[in-house]
Amino acid sequence: MEVSEMAKELEAIDITNEPELLRIAEAVQASGTPRLLRRNQEDVALVVPTTSKPAKLPRRSSRPVTLDDPLFALFGTGHSGIPGGMSDRKHEALTRAYRP
Repeated sequence: MEVSEMAKELEAIDITNEPELLRIAEAVQASGTPRLLRRNQEDVALVVPTTSKPAKLPRRSSRPVTLDDPLFALFGTGHSGIPGGMSDRKHEALTRAYRP
């Protein structure tokens, strides 16, 4: 059985009104470390943090737009209807944007 299938089969327990369980769950979530709950010498439950944050996308390295970049060909192709709009000043705007 895959983990994703198991996660769908788990029955949720609302701990909103259970302060002790809520405290334990919040501590596990904050630390990111699973905890084993024991009664005397018996293991009774495993509390594991869930991934509630969306996965971060890998950062792409930024690089200046060059004349041979396909994106450069798109600059100035639209018509804004504004006299002297961006399409008329694309080279000036790109120069300012990538000036150190």
